Amino acid sequence: MKADHAIILAADSRGMMGDPRGLTAINDNQTKLYQLGLCGFGLAGASELGAALLDEYRKKGLDKPMPVDYVMNTVSKESAELYNKWFGNIPPDKRPGVLIILAGYRYADTANPEPMIYLLDSTHNFAPMLMGAYPSLAGIPQYAVYLGHRY
Repeated sequence: MKADHAIILAADSRGMMGDPRGLTAINDNQTKLYQLGLCGFGLAGASELGAALLDEYRKKGLDKPMPVDYVMNTVSKESAELYNKWFGNIPPDKRPGVLIILAGYRYADTANPEPMIYLLDSTHNFAPMLMGAYPSLAGIPQYAVYLGHRY
């Protein structure tokens, strides 16, 4: 979420599996927040696939200091290409779900840095969705809502 002088990313550490109506906790030691370039990077969904995507971004040098617009465009493009390579002709909405929240600042020469938060969803082929002033929530809704209200 966007605060007055910061972007705040928060996540729990619970790993879940099963039907969303009756999920089962499988562990409480998931890492879901990372740094990617000059950006905060959050993952929800199929964590092993998210970790594989993150590994591919790092191989391509996205962990170097780069602005949010460059990272977002590259993550969107690379994610779609990798998912198409891995899952072939399976429609995006039938593939394993990975949600990415990417947050960072857009810097302009004459203005204050602008906080930018994007949601990239595998079911939408990682098309970037620019979030407004409200909190961006991803994953199991009850946990994300809980964290948002705790803030």
